[in-house]
This record gives sequence, C-alpha cells and structure tokens, in this order.
Amino acid sequence: MAAPEVSQAVAAFAADFPVRAVPAGEGSEREQLLVDLGPDAEERPLRLELTFVPGRDEVDHLQLFIPLPFAVVPEHAGELARMIAAVNAVVPLVGFGMAEQQGWVFYRTIVPVWADRELDGGLVANTGWLAYYLVEQVAPILEDVANGDSTLDEGLAAFQAVLAGQPTP
Repeated sequence: MAAPEVSQAVAAFAADFPVRAVPAGEGSEREQLLVDLGPDAEERPLRLELTFVPGRDEVDHLQLFIPLPFAVVPEHAGELARMIAAVNAVVPLVGFGMAEQQGWVFYRTIVPVWADRELDGGLVANTGWLAYYLVEQVAPILEDVANGDSTLDEGLAAFQAVLAGQPTP
C-alpha cells in the first residue's frame, strides 16, 4: 500500500470548509492541505495547514498547524509563555506554542499515521475540529496576554472562565 497523503483528508474537511491541496515544490518540500476556517472574532482569516513531517520508518507524523493572527510582543513574551504552558497543561489536545524570535503564536499538534495504511479521514477531521475549537476559545485570551491588554493573572482567570463554560468579558 502507498504511503498516506494529505490529499486523502480533503473529504474530511471539504463539506464544511474551502480546502486546497498544494503539491510538494510549490512553497513547501511536502504536499500540504490548506483548510480555510473562516474569520476569527476580529474578522482575520484562520487557516489549518496539514502536512506530513518526518517520522520513523513505519510511522509518519501528520502535522496540524494553525498560525494565530497576532504576534508575540517582546516585552510580554515571558507572560505569554507562562500562559501557553498553563493552557497546554489542561487542554485535551496540547498544541499552543510560540516562536519568540519569529514573533509567531500558533497551534500545532501531531497525529501519528502508520506509513502502510490509508489516512483515517475521520480521525484527522475530529482532530482538526478540536484544534479549531481550542483556537476559537483560547486564542483571544492569549492575544490579550501577548499584547499586554491582560496580565498573566487576568489571562488565567479568563481561561478558567472558558473551562467553566462561562462567557469571557
């Protein structure tokens, strides 16, 4: 059986979102699947990027990556890092992160995929939906901490409210 390809996940997302498969060589070493998730609360576009990253011989690693539409403000990077650590300690699918030097804030998770099996579209879709939900719920809180509109303590309180199912201010 051929190795899994991200294009096998098109059907998992195409019913709900615009998707585009990008062949290897067009801006990336590997094939990518780009899923337009629509705008965030501030009307900025969100996109889920799926691509395989190097794994072991018998297991590939499918990366689900959502770049968040705001940057790390250097003077708040320490508080943002602590906020991300607190969030990742609790969420059911760990993946929030930042690349301080590049100024990126993102959500990234990896799904192991057996190299000799077809990609499980249902698993990929469920993982993508959970990633999208987490970004939708948590990114505004991270953004407020990242740009200094909220302190770490305020961000943690807002996150606790989300966990409790309460609306955030």
